[in-house]
Amino acid sequence: MSKTILKIEDLNVSYSKKVVLKEVNAQIYEGELVSILGPSGCGKTTLLNTIAGFIKPKIGSIRFSDFSDNNDIELGFVFQNSILYDEISVYKNIYLSLINSFNQYYSTYLDSYLQTNSIDQKKYDELKLLLKESLNNQKVKKHFRLKLFLINFALFFKKNKTYFQFFKTLNSAIKNRIFDVATRLNIKDILSMKAANLSGGQRQRVAIAKSLIKDVKLILLDEPFASLDAKIKESSRDW
Repeated sequence: MSKTILKIEDLNVSYSKKVVLKEVNAQIYEGELVSILGPSGCGKTTLLNTIAGFIKPKIGSIRFSDFSDNNDIELGFVFQNSILYDEISVYKNIYLSLINSFNQYYSTYLDSYLQTNSIDQKKYDELKLLLKESLNNQKVKKHFRLKLFLINFALFFKKNKTYFQFFKTLNSAIKNRIFDVATRLNIKDILSMKAANLSGGQRQRVAIAKSLIKDVKLILLDEPFASLDAKIKESSRDW
């Protein structure tokens, strides 16, 4: 049986005195693609914003997997109107999403350690476990970062060549991941363009790439395929 990734219980949301969502109950499993259907103004976007933590429910709860609430899990959110950093390139927009994703960035970080023999398998397994524990514990997260600092400090002074090889490998892994996502969404040829110069469809694909690059357990999409052609829609859904 698939693991429950999201559970909504007796959710009620109101604006002023108007009830927008009433007694919403839902359970979503890992690997599912779920659509929310309804007429304009029925509360679809409000529900997504509440799941994301932008709106606090009046009554009810939203729980994610093994986490206690939506402050403890990393989500992807693609808005109906794409939100990008207009003055930087498409590549940098996607890059910033990846490095700001704690789990994805540091998973890549640890993999690069192992590939360059900066650490052994035992240390790698120990750090992977610590990374998992740090996702919903700030103290563990600080401890995790301290361990990485000490490893890098030792590498710099004792294994200088390995230190620089590690960062070269890390940067290459990040670049390859960005190119992989960009290829799937057919935006590889616009990676060097400023986001301000993109068409509506291109902006939407970049916004989707910013969520997909993080490899999160849950991505919320508010009509994200409206500006995409059929081929790109199918490719994005298959991801």
